[in-house]
Amino acid sequence: MVHIYFGKGKGKTSSAAGMCIRALHYGIPVTVAQFLKDAGSGEMRFLEETENAVILHTRDLFGFFRNMSEKEKEETAIQSMELLQRVKEILEKPCSAVENADIKRLVVLDEILTAVEYGILDVTMVKDFVSSLPVDTEVIMTGRSVPGELLETGDYITEYRALRHPYEKGIKARYGVEK
Repeated sequence: MVHIYFGKGKGKTSSAAGMCIRALHYGIPVTVAQFLKDAGSGEMRFLEETENAVILHTRDLFGFFRNMSEKEKEETAIQSMELLQRVKEILEKPCSAVENADIKRLVVLDEILTAVEYGILDVTMVKDFVSSLPVDTEVIMTGRSVPGELLETGDYITEYRALRHPYEKGIKARYGVEK
C-alpha cells in the first residue's frame, strides 16, 4: 500500500516516523530515504540508532532549493537519483520474514514529492519505482504538493494544512517539537 502525506502543514515526516516506530515494534524493517533534508530531526536521529532501521540521505545538502546555484541543483538531482538507487538495492536484498506480519518492509521516501515538484526527480520514474515494489512493501511518500500522476498511486492520502504556526510570529524551530 502507498501512503501520501502532503501539504503545507507541519507533521508529515513526524507521522511517517510514527509509522516507522510502529513497524519496528513488530519487527518489520524500515528504510527511510530523505530527499532535500538531513537527519537533523529528533525522530530521524532516534531511528538511526534503532536496530532494523536504515536512514539514508544524499551526500551533500546545499540548503533550500530556491537558494541553490544551478550547479548545486544539478548535483542535488544526481545525488537524489543515487539515493533512490540505494533504496532499490536495499529492497532487492531478502529480508527476514516476520511471523504474522501483513507487510515485510516499510519504506519512507521523505520529501520525494518535493523533489518531483522541483524537477529534481522525474514523476514517471518515481511512479514506476513505487509501482514496481513488492505487494508486501508499505511505502510512505511525503512533500508539500503531489502531482496527479503520483496522487493516483495512493491508497492512503492525507493532506496537512497549517492554520497557525509559531514561525509566523518569528519563533524558530525548537528541539523536541520541530527539531
